[in-house]
Amino acid sequence: VLPHLREADSTENLSLFTTDEDHLKYWLPILYGLSEVIGHPHIDVRTSALDRLFNILLKYGNTIDADLWALIFRKVLLTIFSPVLSTTENSQGQLDNMAEWVTTTCLGALSHMVELFSYYFDHIQFLAEEFLALLTSFILQENVNLASIGSTCLLQLITSNAEKWSDAQWKVVATTLQYVINQKLCVELLSVGKPKRTNTDGDLVEEEEEITEISPTNGLEDFVGMLRESTPSKHRPLDVKVVVGKCNVVLLLLKTLHDVTSSFYDTLTNEHFDIFLNALDSCFNLAKTLNNKPNVWKATGKSDIMSLIVRQEASSCD
Repeated sequence: VLPHLREADSTENLSLFTTDEDHLKYWLPILYGLSEVIGHPHIDVRTSALDRLFNILLKYGNTIDADLWALIFRKVLLTIFSPVLSTTENSQGQLDNMAEWVTTTCLGALSHMVELFSYYFDHIQFLAEEFLALLTSFILQENVNLASIGSTCLLQLITSNAEKWSDAQWKVVATTLQYVINQKLCVELLSVGKPKRTNTDGDLVEEEEEITEISPTNGLEDFVGMLRESTPSKHRPLDVKVVVGKCNVVLLLLKTLHDVTSSFYDTLTNEHFDIFLNALDSCFNLAKTLNNKPNVWKATGKSDIMSLIVRQEASSCD
């Protein structure tokens, strides 16, 4: 591959590399191999692979055409996170085995993707919706570390490209924020104190509350469908740790929304603010309802849940 890359060094803004077989046989083994090594158990090995992978893409990104970028995004970059975003029944055990990777490498890998997207925005902005769907999958994980990483990188992605987003892209960004806030709300607390129902196995279980789906705004039905497909299934029973984690992530998302609207007030349109206000309204109404339920206060006991819900109510009308 080196002769081809040396040729690329002397050529500016020219797409030399495509999905042609002659190019793929060089690019994919190298890039995919590095992405696999990023999952190595030794931190120094995976960190080196991570740096090399993104250094290559940063250096030669302007010589890659759109089709090859799409292939690299879907077949190389997304696979880095497949083990921790798995939706299988064994995903929790798999995630437990990768706890060190999540805490030491995951944020760096996702941040590198944000930096790459921002650097080559003009080349790969067509992948924005898929990238936002990836971040949505992170944010909606029950694991608070993954959810926090996704929230942090969502803010990084929005702010680093704030001057580049078109009005249509801002609408997609706003819809993403509305969706993740809506999905992350602890609606399961509404079932506290309600009588249990009998499931098909004859066991008594809590009555589950349904999340109110957002109505896709004109032109974004397909995108909202993509976000729904990125929403992970729940495999663990409701517990205090999960609820506390969700509450903390909602507060982080509310801060993100506040930072975005205050920092880019002049850039956003009334349509964008309507979407943001709908998200705040959903959060405020749920928090207010929960705060007025004595059964919820009693059932949550000495946990941090209700103090976090109070903060959500205050933050959503701040």
